[in-house]
Amino acid sequence: MSEKIDQFTNSLNEKLTEVEAKLKEIKARVSTAHAGGKAALDQKVNEAKAKVEAGKNEIDAKRAEIEAYVEEKKTETQDKIQEWKHNREVHKLERRANRAEEYAAWAILNAMDALNQADFSTLEAIAARIDAEDAAAASV
Repeated sequence: MSEKIDQFTNSLNEKLTEVEAKLKEIKARVSTAHAGGKAALDQKVNEAKAKVEAGKNEIDAKRAEIEAYVEEKKTETQDKIQEWKHNREVHKLERRANRAEEYAAWAILNAMDALNQADFSTLEAIAARIDAEDAAAASV
């Protein structure tokens, strides 16, 4: 494989490892979310919310770039790509490869953002359930 392909696959593997670690973190949090009491849970909710907000900014910053790529991709036909290969239009093929790599990285970033949102939503749901149970217990 070429050095660029190696760099790209290594980068994606690192990002996928982060996604896997995030899933394990969420699973552990869900298992122990209510163990530390309401204050600890509220702190976890706030931390998760901050991660969602930070991810939103990063996603929003890339959104226009990605939308442009998607529009460009619609116009790239297999015939056009074959023509670039035949005519050895390396700069066009390089640009296509770079944009495709950026899109793949963005898709993983989107997955991580979705996990952060799932983490936040899950913790918030647990906190809401605790509130409801506490209110029900107090009314008895």
